[in-house]
Amino acid sequence: MIWIFAVIVAVWAGWLDWRSRRIPNWLTVSGFLIGLALNTAVWGWQGTQIALAGVVAGAIAVGQMIRQRRVRKTLANLWDLVRGFFIFGLRPHPELSLENPAAMTFPFGVAVAAATLLCYGVAAVGL
Repeated sequence: MIWIFAVIVAVWAGWLDWRSRRIPNWLTVSGFLIGLALNTAVWGWQGTQIALAGVVAGAIAVGQMIRQRRVRKTLANLWDLVRGFFIFGLRPHPELSLENPAAMTFPFGVAVAAATLLCYGVAAVGL
């Protein structure tokens, strides 16, 4: 049940980020509070501790991303480079470069939604 909620919130945030390049605070705060309540209801005090540890880890990650503003752009460019490798092979593509701002168009919320779906799939299969 907790995974389903996490997937719904992540996909919703990814869709909003794709559409408007913004994830509203009301979605992140309500997702946090409901997720905390669900973890507490399902797992008790241990669920609360684990959920809060996840929030702390996320806050540290956000702090690092704010400190390194280019992380988002670099990851988007790396994705374009990997995708370009599979499309174009070993031939260089003139438009794909880590320094090309035009290639930095993939919203971060979409990447987080994809990662959440991947984690859910791994958890569902039991790897």
